[in-house]
Amino acid sequence: MNDSGWIKLHRSLLDWEWYSDINVSRLFVHLVIKANHLEKRWQGHTIKRGQLVTSYQNLAAETGLTVQAVRTAINKLKKTGELTSKSTNKFTLLTLVKYRVYQYSDTSSNRQNNKRTTNEQQTNNKRTTNEQQQLKNDKNIKNERMKEERGDFEILKTEIENLGSDFAEAWNRYKAYRKKLDRFKYHDEKSERSAISKLGKLANGQPETAIKIIEQTIDNGWKGFFNLKTQKNGKSGNSVEDILAACERFDGMDI
Repeated sequence: MNDSGWIKLHRSLLDWEWYSDINVSRLFVHLVIKANHLEKRWQGHTIKRGQLVTSYQNLAAETGLTVQAVRTAINKLKKTGELTSKSTNKFTLLTLVKYRVYQYSDTSSNRQNNKRTTNEQQTNNKRTTNEQQQLKNDKNIKNERMKEERGDFEILKTEIENLGSDFAEAWNRYKAYRKKLDRFKYHDEKSERSAISKLGKLANGQPETAIKIIEQTIDNGWKGFFNLKTQKNGKSGNSVEDILAACERFDGMDI
């Protein structure tokens, strides 16, 4: 007899004729739990699957029923063919007639469940491997892109320096000014190159004029670049009217 493991209880037990009889259903479930699930030898006797060696006194002590209640319940189960018994002067051998039905071993179902579990695990492992490979590919692509961008910035830096150290210094000063003014920053080489190109057009390709346009922007607290104002009568041509008009034309323009 085995006191470990588990048993199967089907919901059809709810429709069983003895289910509403508390003593009978209690004893029956107890017998299903106590019965051998494998054939064994006991004191020179073969106790088969679905059988157990016990006594009315033991069953009464194990279930909390009286000996008479146990006897009555067993007689009812024998009457409907659920149970057979064989008694000696030492023990009683009880046999659950339909034990194989109650505790059927669905080997094919177990194999299918195991196969399904294995397939799911293999699928999950494959998915995890694919995801890891994709992350690795994405990281490699990102690293290559960063290398390209760093390379482009180095080329741009060289081109700026070729315009002269004064222009390079003025341009760096403008970027620091914009960062402090509104936290603006060129995020890639393309946008910075475009801004320098626009500045060059305003300066007609003259680095000295471009430097003056940069200084004009910083001195006036502007965000963008505008045509350089000429000097009139020793005074700046940037009158209040000119500045307001320029702000109206270029308000919010970032280059």
